[in-house]
Amino acid sequence: MKKDKSQTYPLNILEQKDLHALYKMFGLVLKDKQFERLEKILPKLLLPANGFLQSEIDYDHFMNKLANKNNIILDHFEFTHEKEASLFQKLFAKNFNELTSEEREKFIENLKVKGLTTEQITALMGFTTVGAVNLSGFAVYVLAAKTASVIANVFNLTLPFVFYTTMSKVISVTTNPAVAAAIAGTQFYNVFKAFEGVENWGEFKDRSAEHYNGFQKTGKAILKGNYEAGEAAFKYWASCRIIKIYQAQEELDLTCKNTDQQLNKKKEFKEERLNFDEKIQEFEHKLESKQVEIERLKNQISELEIQARAIKDEKALVLKKQQHIDENINAVEIEINKESDKRKSLEQRLKKLKE
Repeated sequence: MKKDKSQTYPLNILEQKDLHALYKMFGLVLKDKQFERLEKILPKLLLPANGFLQSEIDYDHFMNKLANKNNIILDHFEFTHEKEASLFQKLFAKNFNELTSEEREKFIENLKVKGLTTEQITALMGFTTVGAVNLSGFAVYVLAAKTASVIANVFNLTLPFVFYTTMSKVISVTTNPAVAAAIAGTQFYNVFKAFEGVENWGEFKDRSAEHYNGFQKTGKAILKGNYEAGEAAFKYWASCRIIKIYQAQEELDLTCKNTDQQLNKKKEFKEERLNFDEKIQEFEHKLESKQVEIERLKNQISELEIQARAIKDEKALVLKKQQHIDENINAVEIEINKESDKRKSLEQRLKKLKE
């Protein structure tokens, strides 16, 4: 039977590199079936005697037990990730308020060094006194990123998403004990104080197995459940989810913004196209008007051509008559010449007769 989302531990949201911190946290050094073994550990982690002869607890119950252990009241949430984020913030508020004034100042100073503005730090710090519900989305993101990177740093791991965010200067790994105590809890505070300067995982284990095993084998864990490891693991995957949700939302918002910009461009282009449509219609009207004029002129030309042909025909007729007249003139001139010759001949004859 498929488990309800509120019952399932949120391991599937983690990438393989994200899971390495949890594997090392619970001593799952052998790579064989690490994920399956981790799935078996978590439902019994907060139970006495490692859950021996006890039923597993689901994720919702797990969060409730952590909240009760820390005297935190959780509101009702429709979605598991909302309840998870609320508990995560309230645990931070509790850890932060347990710091000394000096440690709080060091924590805030560290935020300034990492590049946060006064407004951003105010947003992050404000909720520790007035309630976690007032924490802004950006501030939760910063807090989550720092938490994940501190926990990963204990186990000498680099989280994959650190390199794919513009927030890298803010969430870079810190080894400040006050910061570790505020965001990861007392257990990590003790680890950082004892192991400040440790450079690799082997050295960390060699220096003392006591702190490492403190996450798993303590008298309290046997009697009441291993809440230290439970809280550390919870903060780790909760911070990872917050980071992933924030970044996904940022990407979605950016995509929506780009889409809106493209839609606005499309709207502008459509409006511009409408203007061109109007101009094209104007040209079409002008062309139609000119075409009408052309047809009128064509008709007029046809009429003129008919008139021209009639004139040509009439001219040809006149030319023919003219030619006939010319022929008559030539015939008359011939007769005149004949008569003239005859006249001369008669005049000469007459002249001779008179002599």
